[in-house]
Amino acid sequence: MSNYNKVILVGNITRDLELRYIPSGTAVVKAGLAVNERFKGSDGQQKDKTLFIDVDVWGRQAEVLCEYAGKGRCILVEGTLELDTWDDKDGNKRSKIKVRCDRFQFMDAKQTANGTAPPAETRPRADSGAGTGIQGPKAQDAPPVNEQDEIPF
Repeated sequence: MSNYNKVILVGNITRDLELRYIPSGTAVVKAGLAVNERFKGSDGQQKDKTLFIDVDVWGRQAEVLCEYAGKGRCILVEGTLELDTWDDKDGNKRSKIKVRCDRFQFMDAKQTANGTAPPAETRPRADSGAGTGIQGPKAQDAPPVNEQDEIPF
């Protein structure tokens, strides 16, 4: 039996983002995401329920998120669930589920302080050299696409 671990969430960032770097030089942001659900209760009244989720964003995506987003910004996050375990100060085992972000996309039209719009989405490209410090080819270096070619299938 195969397994599948994929999460897609849309919500608002709950706190100011703090960019940190681990000793290897990789950027990381630990963000909070509030995901709201609106439903009709048994009494017929509209009710809201909010779920607060911790999200870890790594690498260049963490830097982009900190540059263009902050508390209250609406984003879509795609990622995987991870279990974080630790011992508290009393020696008790503790754990929580969090999301490791594979990709995110801004869902609102906010602009940065300098008036530029943020990138629509961030996803490491296969040729980007993610994690290696090597930059992949830029979009203008890519060969032109002939839209009249047909895909043979």
